[in-house]
Amino acid sequence: MNEISARQNKAIMALLYFAMPLLGLAQNGKDRKEGVSDEYSQNDKIASELQVKAAEITQFIECSTNKCEKLFDDRKSNNFLYSCYYCDYETNNKNEYESHIVLKHLGKLSYPGKKYLEKLGLQLKGKNWEMYGS
Repeated sequence: MNEISARQNKAIMALLYFAMPLLGLAQNGKDRKEGVSDEYSQNDKIASELQVKAAEITQFIECSTNKCEKLFDDRKSNNFLYSCYYCDYETNNKNEYESHIVLKHLGKLSYPGKKYLEKLGLQLKGKNWEMYGS
């Protein structure tokens, strides 16, 4: 989550950094004193609009992040994550998964079917091969 917050902060800070000179605001956050009331109210309006836009951008980033987390967090639907049926080993690399099964669980199936898993009393993980394997 810290990485997400850092990205959000960078995006907002970049937006504000480039917008502040256009608004006639000093980099230290204090208003310039030249051309007082009309210019100030116009700058205030633009600054308010920028705050709204920054909030919308932040909300979009958070929403997109939540969608990505849901997509890859559900291990039952994530067929890119290889998790061992016989121990708690996990990897996203197919070759590493197959090597692990051969080296650590000699004679066991790497891609067991539903019947095989039920026979051994192992839990299904919702992988595609469980429906078609032996």
